[in-house]
Amino acid sequence: MEKDKMVRVVADPSGALIPDLKGSLPSRGAYVCPDVRCIDRAARGRLAASLRVRTGAGDPAAELRESVARSYRRRITSLL
Repeated sequence: MEKDKMVRVVADPSGALIPDLKGSLPSRGAYVCPDVRCIDRAARGRLAASLRVRTGAGDPAAELRESVARSYRRRITSLL
C-alpha cells in the first residue's frame, strides 16, 4: 500500500499508540494501513515492539482501532 494512504502511528510518553494523521507529532513513527485487520496485527505484533510500547491493561489493538477512528472523525469534521 502507498505510504500516503497509510496511518502513521507513534507512541506517546505513556506508551499508548496514537495515530498521527498529519505526520507532525514528535517521536519515531510506524506506518500501518487503516484496515481493521492491519491495525490488529500491528498493535499486537511488530508495531508495538518496534515502538517499544509498554504493555498495560486493556487491549492495545482495540484502543488503537478506536483512536484511529476518532482521529479520522475529527479530521473529517474539521474539513466540513
